[in-house]
Order: sequence, then C-alpha cells, then structure tokens
Amino acid sequence: MKPFLYSVAETIYNRVGENIRNYAFVFPNRRAGIFFGKYLGDIAGKPIFSPSIFTISEFFESMSEYSVIDRVELLFIIYKHYKRLSKTKERFDDFIYWGDILTNDFNDIDKYMIDAPALFSNIKELKEIDAHFGLPLTDEQLKFITRFCENFKSPNLSDKTRNFIAVWNILYELYSSVKNELKAAGKGYEGMIMRDVAEKAANGELDTGYSGVVFVGFNLLTPAEEELMKALKISGTGDFYWDANSPALKDMYNKAAVFLSDNIKKFPSRYQCNEKAITEYPQIEVIGVPSNTGQTKYAEEILENIPAVSDKENISKAGINTAVILPDERLLMPMLYSIPEKYADINVTMGYPLSETPLYGFFQILFEMQKRVRSDSDGNKSFYYKNILTILSSPYVKRKFGKSVCDFETEIKIGNKVYVKESEIPEELQYLFKHVSNVTEAAEYLKKTIASLIDSGTEEKSSISAIEKEFLYQYDTTINKLLPLCSKEEMNPDTFFRLLQKISVGTKVAFKGEPLSGLQIMGVLETRGLDFENIIILTVNEGIFPAGKSTETFIPYNLRMGFGLSVSEHRDSITAYYFYRLIARAKRVFLIYDTRAEGLRTGEVSRFVYQLKYQYLQKHPSLLKEREPSYKIYPGDSITIKINKTGAVYDKILSFTQGGEHAFSASALNTYIDCPLKFYLSYIERLEEDEEVLEDLDAASYGTIYHNIMHDLYERLRGKNITRDILTNLKRDDTRLTQLIEKSFAETYFKSSKPRRLTGRLFLRGEIIRKMVKRTLEIDADRTPFQYIDTELKIKGNIPIDCGKEVNLKGFIDRVDKTGNTTNIIDYKSGNAELRFDTVESLFEPGNDKRNKAVFQLFFYALLYLQNEPEAIRPGIYSLKKYYDSDFTWQIISGKEPLTDLAVTQRGMLDEYAELLKTCISGIFDKDRPFDQTENKDICQYCQFRTLCRR
Repeated sequence: MKPFLYSVAETIYNRVGENIRNYAFVFPNRRAGIFFGKYLGDIAGKPIFSPSIFTISEFFESMSEYSVIDRVELLFIIYKHYKRLSKTKERFDDFIYWGDILTNDFNDIDKYMIDAPALFSNIKELKEIDAHFGLPLTDEQLKFITRFCENFKSPNLSDKTRNFIAVWNILYELYSSVKNELKAAGKGYEGMIMRDVAEKAANGELDTGYSGVVFVGFNLLTPAEEELMKALKISGTGDFYWDANSPALKDMYNKAAVFLSDNIKKFPSRYQCNEKAITEYPQIEVIGVPSNTGQTKYAEEILENIPAVSDKENISKAGINTAVILPDERLLMPMLYSIPEKYADINVTMGYPLSETPLYGFFQILFEMQKRVRSDSDGNKSFYYKNILTILSSPYVKRKFGKSVCDFETEIKIGNKVYVKESEIPEELQYLFKHVSNVTEAAEYLKKTIASLIDSGTEEKSSISAIEKEFLYQYDTTINKLLPLCSKEEMNPDTFFRLLQKISVGTKVAFKGEPLSGLQIMGVLETRGLDFENIIILTVNEGIFPAGKSTETFIPYNLRMGFGLSVSEHRDSITAYYFYRLIARAKRVFLIYDTRAEGLRTGEVSRFVYQLKYQYLQKHPSLLKEREPSYKIYPGDSITIKINKTGAVYDKILSFTQGGEHAFSASALNTYIDCPLKFYLSYIERLEEDEEVLEDLDAASYGTIYHNIMHDLYERLRGKNITRDILTNLKRDDTRLTQLIEKSFAETYFKSSKPRRLTGRLFLRGEIIRKMVKRTLEIDADRTPFQYIDTELKIKGNIPIDCGKEVNLKGFIDRVDKTGNTTNIIDYKSGNAELRFDTVESLFEPGNDKRNKAVFQLFFYALLYLQNEPEAIRPGIYSLKKYYDSDFTWQIISGKEPLTDLAVTQRGMLDEYAELLKTCISGIFDKDRPFDQTENKDICQYCQFRTLCRR
C-alpha cells in the first residue's frame, strides 16, 4: 500500500508538474518533509527543482519579522521581569522550572490567540463575569469560568490560594513586558511568532510569494494555524491534505476523529488523492514484559526476525520500512544498545534529555567536588577524597588515563588522605581537579574538561562513544549560551553550576542520522505523516501512551476550558489519532508494555489495546495475539560454593607445614572454625579487602593506636620490675602521652612518619585514648609489683597432625609480664571481650557466632609460649570497654573457676585444647573435606566476601 505522503506527492505532481517548484509544502515535522521529497523524486523520475519544504514552525517563522529566541535567553528575560514585578529575591536557578511553565503558558496564549487582559483579570475584582470579559462566551465556557472564580470569593482564603492570586495578578504585566522587550529586539518565542503571522493573515497583510501553499498531515489545529489556513484558502493559494484513511478515524465515536472531521469540512483538499480505502487492520501482537530493559530486549528479538533474510540489501530495505517508536524517551539508550548488529544504518529522530545521560551525572560530581574544596591559612586548596575517588571511578576518566588513575587511587587510600592538596594531584589529572573562583573560570574549567573527553584518541580507542560526544557537544553549546547571560548577573560558580544543571534538565540532545536509510527510531510526534510496514511500539502502558492527565501550567483547568486552551482531553484525542493513523498502513504491529505494578506504575496495558480487542477487532480475533513471555528466575541465594583440595589448592595448603613459608595464626584458625570458605579465600588465596580512606577512627584503627601507645610506654621498662611510683609518673607525664598519641595517629591514621597536631574529631578521639591509657596504668598499678617481660612478642611453634605432618604456628602476644613465678599472657581488646567460657570444646564449635574467640586465642598463645618457655602461665584479657566496671577483672574464667596456671594446675585444659586443635587443623589438610560456606548466616553479616557468596 502506498504511503500517505507518496499519494499526496503523486496527486500534486500529476496536476502541476514541474511548476511544483513554485509551491511550498508544510508538514507537522521535519521527517515528513524529507520523506515527501524522496517520494516526489521517485515520482518525477528525473531531476526537477524541488518545492520549498517547511515544518509548520519554520513556515510561520519565514513569514514573520521576528526570529526565534533561544530558550535560555528567553528564561533570563522572563526572570528579569518576574523579579521586578514580584519583588522576589528568588534565585534564577530556582526560577527555571517556573520559567519553563510560564514559557509554555505564554506560547499557548498566543497560539490560541487568547485575549490576555481578559484571561489575567484581577480575580478579586470580578463582579459580572460575562460583562467583564466582553467575550463571545458559550454557555459551557461561561460555566467553567464561573466555577473557577467561585474559588476566590471566600473571605477565608488559604495561604496557597493567596500565593496563587499574588502571582496571577502580575502575569498579564509580565506577559506584556516580556513581549515588548522581545519585539524591540526583533525576537520572539514560537507562539508569539505564530500570532504575529496569523494576525497579519487575518488582516490581509500576508503575501507568501508562492503559487500554492500545501498543508499535509495535520490534525488538531491551533487558532493561529486556522487563521493562517483560512486566509490562504480565501486567497486561493491554500491546499490541504488530511490523513484520515483508517477505519478507526472514520468512527465518529473515536477520540482520534474528533478534530479531523471538522478540519476536513473547513479545509477540503483541492484534488482527490488516488488512494485505496483502508478497510482492514494489520496483524497485531501485544507483548507484556516485566521491565524496561526486557522490553528493549524483546524488541531486539523482533528486529532479528525482520526480515528473515541476511543479505545487506534486504536488511536495508527492511530497516527503512521498520520503525521503533518510543513513547517514553528514557528507553532510547537501552534500545540503541539492543539493536542487532545486522542493522548497520540506524536513524534516530527524537531528542534525548541531557539530564538522563551518564555525562550529566559526571558533571554533577564535578560540581559537588567544587563545593567541598577546602582552603588552609595560606590559601592552598585541597579536595575531598570521596569526590576525587568518585571522579576517578568514572569510566570516562578510567578509560582515558588508565594506570595513572589506579596509582592515584592507591596513593589516596594507602596514605589515608581525607583531603588531597592540589600539589599532590598527578599532572595529567590536574585539569579535572582545579578550583574555580568565578563564573568565567567555571566555564573554562568545564569546556576544557569537555574538550579533553572528546579528544580521547581514535574512535576505536576513544573513552567515549559517538553518542556521548553528541551529549558533550550539547553541553558545550549550553555553556556557550549561558556564559554571556550569566556574566551580566552577579553570580558565583556554585550558582552557575546549579543553573547549568537545571537548564540541562529541559535540554534535549538531537541525534543526527540518514533519514532515508536504515532502521528508524523515533518518538510519537516524529511519526506524523509517516508510514511503515513493521512497527514496534514500546511502553504501550496506560499513563504513558497515552500520557497521564497532569499538566504543568499556571492557568487552571477551568480557565483553560473556558478560554478554549488545550487541556488533557485534547492530548488524549491527539495521541489516539497518532496511534490509529500510524498502524493504518502497516503489515505487522508489535505493542510491548511493562507488566510491573509498582510505585506509580499500574502494569496496565494502554486503552488502545482494549479498543482494538473489544471494538475494532472483535470480529477478527486472529489479527490480535496477546502473550507474556515466561522467564526463568534463579534465586540469588541458591548457589552453594565448595572448593575442593586438589592440585594447586592443596599445594598452597602444604606451604603451612614444616619447611613451608607460611604459618597458621589464631585469627586464621578462628576464621576456619567460623567459615572454611572465608578461611580459604583469606589465608590460602590471600585475598584482601580494598584499602579504604578512614574519615574517622574505626574499631581496628582505635585498637592499633592504643596498642602502639602501650608498646611505646613500656618499651623502656622491658625486663624491669614495675612499681606503683613508676606507673604514677607515667600517668602524670601528659607531654609524653601527647607525643605518643600524635606519633601513633601519624603512623596508623595518616600513614606518615611525621607526627602532627590533632584537631576536631581526631583530637577528641585522641583524648579518649589518653583516658584509656591512663586507666590501664591505674589497673597495672593495682597489680604491682610485677616484672615487665615484653610487648608485641612474636612466637613460633608447630604441632603434629593426623596425616603425619608438622604444621607451622605463629602468634603475636600483646603483652607478657610476670608476677612471682607466674607468667601472665595478656591480650588487649578494644571491644567488649567476654572473659568467661563454658568448656574447651565450646571454643571449637563450628558456626557458633557466640563462640569465645578471644579465649581460643589466649589458649593458642599459651600453647606456643610453653613450647619455648616451660613455666606457669596465666592468660588474661584487658577489655577496654569494661575498664570502668566496678567488678573489673582481667582473668579468664571457666565456669566459676579462674584460670591461674595452664602449665601445671590446669594443664588438663591446655592438653584438651591441643588435641582439639590438632583435629581442627587436620580438617584443613583432609582432601575429602572441601572448603565450604558456614551454615550460620549471622556470621556472614560483616564478611567482605558476602557478595561473592550471594548472602
């Protein structure tokens, strides 16, 4: 079947021949004009001079003395007058949202040629509505206006209503002021230009200069468009062709036909188009898919099968005859990534919101970084580490700079740099991390960043795609438009950045392509006038296609109805027309919708599907198929991970035996008892957690700093007898304590050998540690006299296991001292360590998250210590969180019995521990026992491998 535009081109050319060069053809959109030109060339069969081809907006502009003003410039002008009239101090970046709404309202007022003084009347002064407005109002219009005004007669108005009235009462003066400034500058917005031309046409002042002006493929007309068409019809130069060749469009009860029938009567075609009447519907398939990505993937599957051949010529032909329609523009990017490779040519005819692009987010990160720049007393700038790491993790930066990024990230993390100085940033990255102090510097900073991203090598090696380059060019263009306007205002960089982002929200990136070849991807508006054999429409959901009823406007619904402005009902009719016109000449139509019902989504298919099913195709059910593809869903926690002890894995285990380079620690064996898989990953494969920057002390760092201070305090007293006086003097020496605190913070937190004065939160943390150190000295004083033996004592040993091997063991004892003939092995615990345990066997109970790991560790140390120094041993724990308990004790208790001597009196416990330890370690070497996951998922709560296990 011939496309509608082909029929129009054929009809006109057969009548006027090559004189068509003197005609102007006006279309709803640019794409329709391009296809019309192609069809005209095919029909002529030889080179001819082309007629003038316009979109409706372009035609109005060509007839007007005004040029179209840029959106950003218009917003600044509206803001300037709004601020003057409202006497508000509202920032421009906060005004943009409202400015766009005002722009749309002003456009509507002029396109619909509304009497602005009447519309924006002072509501509170209205007496007799019909007399006041002085308009030829219908009874229905008068009813809507009366209903609106009734809302403002109450003496007790809400704050919201009063605020509305305050804004409403300045709107006419705002509208007039803006238009007067634009007229003086020879510029105008779209509606203003249309009204200017329509008024000239109505007054007989318009000379188009064409033998004929042909309007093709329109539906709902604004009064300005009607006025122009009426004048051209009267002059004999106007001609009109309406696409109404569809059974649904001949149904007067269908919303799609509401405006069309009236237009055909008002503006009939001069010539009868030679087009066969359409009486049947295409083959339609309705598919429900539970996600946006799923929709695009199903569309990919459909495209793979259109056509069922693989040669390039037929694929190209299928492409130009196939359109993917996206009512929800947010699906554009996932759809582009789902196009089958065989479609070499793709033409995108729709705008994509700049604010939906990854680059928008990237620039937002840059702006956030600028807000958190810190200056020292010398004016040196430093950047917050989180901002830096987020920027470095961006794929644009990572792909471009590679190793430099990784090295810089490592330097920040290992050095624990919360703030990074400008001088510490690698040279090739300095342009990204440059502080800006004014709007000009801010614009230059962004433009240099954009230029660097665009200039990323060859297309094959580029860090950004061709599509992303389009986004960058648009961003650059927006900056260029914004900078001269911002320079006139007193604006700081932060405001400039916010303004740029908010302007970007309303900015769309137009993609370029070859419109007459390849697969066509477009929005609903771009389909006007076009016909395709194969049509795929996504998000055919109620509330999206057609859209919901919400309208952003300052003009209330009742007034819009009363004055004849467009309302949501009009939009529904327009969308219905687009849909039924689009599918009329197609052979195959695929309607894909999202079945999810969550949040504001209902998962409901569009009303158009119900109309087709129950009204138009009720007698032809075979033409409509419905289905929801089934998908297999695998639960994320169903995976069981087991590591068998074979080959290289067992060789690594053997490295812990005599002659090997590794040894088991108490921490390693505690991990094995808790979770064999975690033990394998941590100690056999030696996987480590990524370094993280600490803004504040975590528990591990707190404990390390405390340990280091205690080590340094007692280092000078190694081997000496300790008295109360010695400890009292240590406690009073705050200068020495301060030095040790600053030294330990430097080594542990700042990763530096240079001590520095602590400030802010770190100073407070230091004082808490000082308090804990002094409390330790008080506890030690109560234990005097004793001999201080060593601190951070490294011990080694071995243990025979069932397979006949000697296994290496190692440990670091926090502190060893001696009271009389008893050696005390003491472990510092910054957490709330439990001193009691039930039985030795309970220390080896696998999967028990309440198991006493601290006591297990002390028994382990005692066993190793006795291999080197056979003497009486008493284990103990200094639990910092219990330091101020009234019943504080440091001795370990089994049941009700304190452990006083594991070498002699309680040797049986240590022997039992040794046997259980052999059994435990033998399990590690048992080839028939794989390393598997713990069954107690509570243990997994803080495990770094939790994601790997899907727990």
